[in-house]
Formats: sequence, C-alpha cells, structure tokens
Amino acid sequence: MTKNVTVTDAQGNIIGTTYPKRASGLIKNGRAIFVDDCTIRLSGKPEPSDTYNTSEVNQMNYIFFNPRNWSFDQMQNSNQNNFGYGRNNGFSQSFPAERSFINDFDGSLIESLMFGDWNTSYARAVSKELLLLPDTEYCFIFWLNGGENDTSTELCRLQISFGGNWDDCYTYKLNRNYIKPVLHKDGWELYSIPFRTPVAYASANSGFGTTSTGSVAGSAASATAQSGNSDTAPTVATHLAFVVGVAPMAVKPAKELAFYADWEDAPDEFASERPQRHNLVFADGWPSISQYGGDQYSTEALQAKKARRMAEEAGKSNSHQKTATQGTNSFHTGIDLNAVDLSKPAEVQKALSTLPDSIREQAAHLEEYSDEVFDFIDDLQARCDELRSKAETVGEQIGVTSKSFGKTVDLSVRVSVLKDELCALKDNSEPLFVRSCQADLEVLTQRMSGDAGEAYMDSLEAGLDALECQADDIEGKLDDIEEMLDSIEDAMNDEE
Repeated sequence: MTKNVTVTDAQGNIIGTTYPKRASGLIKNGRAIFVDDCTIRLSGKPEPSDTYNTSEVNQMNYIFFNPRNWSFDQMQNSNQNNFGYGRNNGFSQSFPAERSFINDFDGSLIESLMFGDWNTSYARAVSKELLLLPDTEYCFIFWLNGGENDTSTELCRLQISFGGNWDDCYTYKLNRNYIKPVLHKDGWELYSIPFRTPVAYASANSGFGTTSTGSVAGSAASATAQSGNSDTAPTVATHLAFVVGVAPMAVKPAKELAFYADWEDAPDEFASERPQRHNLVFADGWPSISQYGGDQYSTEALQAKKARRMAEEAGKSNSHQKTATQGTNSFHTGIDLNAVDLSKPAEVQKALSTLPDSIREQAAHLEEYSDEVFDFIDDLQARCDELRSKAETVGEQIGVTSKSFGKTVDLSVRVSVLKDELCALKDNSEPLFVRSCQADLEVLTQRMSGDAGEAYMDSLEAGLDALECQADDIEGKLDDIEEMLDSIEDAMNDEE
C-alpha cells in the first residue's frame, strides 16, 4: 500500500500524504473531510483528550516545496522579522530573485526559486503561512543547488518560525556540510529537514502559535481558549524561510524520500578540492578553465591534475618494483628505457608492441578521441568567424537607425567572447592530451603497467569527456546566436 492520499490543513495548504486506510480513519473520527477522491482536509473536531493525539498524523509528515507558495518580500519591512541577524540587517529591498522553469532530472520542466548573487547583499524567500498540527513531527524536503562561494563568506540557511516569532526560530545551515544531504544528483543536493511543532492551543482561524515557553500567543488565541470554542483542530502558524547571501542559490521541489530509494548517490568527485559546490550559473557547474578560478577548480583542470597525479604514483610504484626485483632501469616487459631512442619511430613502435594489449588499445582510442575533440573545437572557431561576419553584414544591411542594429553588434561581441573561450580551452588542454595520448613511451611504459595504466587512461578519457561537453555547450550558444541573426534577417526581408 502506498501513500497516495494528499493531506491539507484547514486552509488548503498541502502538509503531507497518507495511506487510504489512515485517511478513512481520520474521516470516520471526524478529524478530516474529503476534498476529492485523493485529497482530505484536516478540519474536523479534535478527539476529546487533554493531550492532542498525533499518532495518526505522524505518518503524513512531509512538507513539499512549492515555489508558488513562497514570496520574496513577505514581511520585508517587519521589525520582528529579523531572521536572527538584527533589525533591518542589510537585506536588500531589490535583491535578485525570480521564479523560473528549469529542466528537471528527466528533462521535463519544473518551476524553481532562483535568488541571490555574488555581491554582499542578502536575499530572502518566505513561505506563506502553514497551519500545522501542534507537537507533531514534520519533514521539509527540497532540492538545492549553489549557495556557496569560493571564499566561504556566503550565507545559506533555512529558518522555521512558529507564531511569527523569528527571534526564537529554528535555523539550519545548508552550506559547508553542516547538514549532510540525503542524495546528490547532477549537482543538486536533496535535503530532508525534520522538525517538531511546539504545543499550541490556538484555533486554526486565529493563526497564532506558541512562544518558546509554551504559552499561548495573541489575544485571538486567548479568546479561543477562554471561550472553549473547539470547532476546529488547534494549529501552529508556521513560516519557512530561505536566507541567502553572497552566492546565487536555486531550490526546486522534491518528492517523498521513498521515490529516490533506487537512485545512486552521485557527489562531486572533486568536492574536497573545490572551494564551493556546483552552481547552475556556470555551464559545467563550476567556472570553466578560462574563467576566474577555472584554471584551478574547473572539472577540466582537476581531471588533468588527477591524471598527472595518477601517472606520478604509477611511476613511483613501477620504480620501486623494478628496484626490488632487478635493480636495473628495465621495464617488467623487458624494455630497457636507456636503450630506446624516442626520436626513432621504429624503436618506439617496437617498444610499444610489448605493452599489454588493453593499454595499447586505450592509447589508440584516446589518440583518436582527442583528435576528434580538438577538430571539433577548430570547427567551432571557424564557425565563430562566419557568424561574426554574418552579424556585421546583417548590421550593415539594416542600418544604424534600425532598432535591431544594436542587437547585431551585441551578437557579434558575444561570438567574439565565445571564440576566445574556445581558444583558451584548446591552449590549456591540447598539450596535456596530445602528450599523454600519443606515443609518449616514457608514460606508456614506466607509468602504465596493469591497473594503474588503465586508471590513468580512464582519467584522461574523463577529461576529454568534460572538454567535449564544454565545446557542446558553446555550440548550443552559437546555434542560438545564428537563430537570432536569421530572425533579424527574416524581419528585414518582410519589411521589404
């Protein structure tokens, strides 16, 4: 049996799911009513008990993130809404924030919240009021991306307040592994944040919760308690808030944790070597090799670093092995490196023929693969020249008085930037792969015996994959630019 019945509070806010049998029990006890065949609303009278019975609702504890139920300016000017950082604590009145559809893991579109920037201003998003059951365990689940910068000066937190009391709210740090994600997928981290609501006696209509001492807050709540009016179940007014500073962040909806039971955890291979985690603002999740910091922390740079490190370790291992067995400078296949003239192709080929078949095959494959990748980059550079020329031609045809002239200039500049990026990719990558993939006898013999050699080759192939992915991304941008130029040309022809 699966939890396929949606549960809402008295105001229609989704607060979780439950089993059909448990939903029937809540209906029977008068604690909920059917909204439709698959939805119930908690609006019935509480059971006659001094202590609110939560045994039946503990199973429907998920709070799902819905971007439509969050705002960027709710309680923006409230003196009490200081989120633990003091009154008017520098939160920007015009911080960068938006709802935007993005691709989900299966390629479909899903709406997300995207907010914050690399500057010193802080951004905040607040949920609408949730009326939750008192003294009850809930679990807020969501996917998060970004929220870290390369200097560890960012702010990335979830806060939960009850009864509007932000001075005594719950705070959860979502950066620097203060809280471990449940799952990693394509640069996103799945978070499951458990919390328990305080005991409260306010009515659902009043919207008041409790203070940290457990006393009823607000005159409306007191009036309800005094009158003995219990037509509806007591609830706790709850708000959730994301607080972000000095780093862009994105949040998108998640499903119940059971949905991801078969998903493989895929954390960043180089997380320990990067100063920040994956961020959607970069094409590859991190600055490319031609951007600030990319020469050290891009996937391409770290793949190359890993390849060099593995080669050095393999070389040391082979050197120790040779010293222990023969004490000579000859390879275990019988190659005497001092006797091979690397400048003579015939001697190189003879030496290579003694290597294990698997390594020779990998070397040949990588040589061919690297040629394809760098030929692809060359083709893209040539295409950049063609598009830049086309942009200039279209600009001349429509004239400087046209509204679209400025756009053609902008497109020309964008093409130039992309070409510079391609040049940087090739200049920084080609020497490594050409030296490693082609017939470098010292690498292929001293450093490539057995598993170490295959691992070295695998790391080089992964680096080429990352490089090709970056080139593919640039090709997509060039396609967009060409489409815009074609659109300007078509509009010009229609006017004629």
